[in-house]
Amino acid sequence: LSTVIAHEEIVNALAVSVDGKFVCSGASDKLAKLWRLENDQIYEHKTLRGHRRGVNCIAFSPVEKLVVTGSIDNSIRIWSVEEGTCISTFTEFTSSILQVMFVRNGLQLATAESSGTMKVIRVKTGAADFTNESAHSDKIWGMTEAEGNESFSIITGAEDGKLCFWRDNTEELEAKEQEEQNAATEANQELINAMRNNEYLAALRLAFKLRMPNKLRIVVREITEKESTALFEYFTELEDVEDFAQ
Repeated sequence: LSTVIAHEEIVNALAVSVDGKFVCSGASDKLAKLWRLENDQIYEHKTLRGHRRGVNCIAFSPVEKLVVTGSIDNSIRIWSVEEGTCISTFTEFTSSILQVMFVRNGLQLATAESSGTMKVIRVKTGAADFTNESAHSDKIWGMTEAEGNESFSIITGAEDGKLCFWRDNTEELEAKEQEEQNAATEANQELINAMRNNEYLAALRLAFKLRMPNKLRIVVREITEKESTALFEYFTELEDVEDFAQ
């Protein structure tokens, strides 16, 4: 149907947008290029410049007009499909990026490195939600999403001959985090009430439970000023060794 000379060096990666209107190519010439598809013809749209070494992998966001590129320069870049501008650059990687893909409806990026490291980061901040350096011992050449499977979410294959099956537990972790935040808020309110009622032993227990040194300092200071025996009583019956560290 159509042929185009896209790059001056080896083309390493290709991806098609969800709506089928764009193709992105990545090559050893350090460039990624966006192409429009119209009536079975290919038209150059934007050239994505910024990587210092060859582009290994590409993926389009399933929900936004974004495309991500991974490079031998140990970085990934997120680009606007319409403007061709670089929105974010993430460099917290130790080796070449061999595979990248959007997961969890475009909220996260799964990356696979030549060192065998598997990582999941947040699209908006680049913060790592998950890192595994031991499942694979060599270059991860293959990575795919297991759509429709309830047991696992991602499969990776590496030069060590292994396939690894991964389950996305982000929602479970977020639910646990929210539960801990709610418990902390409740404990903080109980602490305030205990201090108002001069229930210093209860206040100490709550302050230690919150693991907030500043809160603990305030409680200890007031107990000391009021010449209460609560500190002595608390440490006489103490079982949690971590409280001594606090």
